[in-house]
Amino acid sequence: AGAGGRPRRGLGGAGVQVKVLWHCEDRAGEAMAGPAIRAVALATRLAARHDVTLLCPGASALPAALRSARGPGSEGRSLQLQEFKPGASLAAQLAGVDVLITQGFGFAPADLARLPDGLRLVLDLYDPVLLELLARAGAQPAASERLHLAAVRLRLLWMLGRADHV
Repeated sequence: AGAGGRPRRGLGGAGVQVKVLWHCEDRAGEAMAGPAIRAVALATRLAARHDVTLLCPGASALPAALRSARGPGSEGRSLQLQEFKPGASLAAQLAGVDVLITQGFGFAPADLARLPDGLRLVLDLYDPVLLELLARAGAQPAASERLHLAAVRLRLLWMLGRADHV
């Protein structure tokens, strides 16, 4: 059984193609920040062997070469790019997906409670949202900042408990 006692399906064995949805809340395109650059690069590598869709704001602005990028041993697969409006629901995109890779922010919080059974959740902690918020709040955070930090902390703790891989 996986995290939280959920049943696990065998994934990724020799010759088995896995359907991966990589959600990144950072904008992709010509002026990308670190998390989007990293998501594009890693999703492209995964697409060499699996069916990968990168879901993020600005996905349609990525260079055409990325849309048909094939890594070594790609067996003809390519990376799919899909636009995503920050704060929108992931529900429609999760149909038939085996693995969701996400930092856990930038989509409707209710989606976390409704992740399909059998879906593997890979939590990407490259972008330490909570640490950034703590640094911004400083030593004497206002009441509203403390509430925001508490909400982000609860969401992160829930995701850590639900994640199959971190």
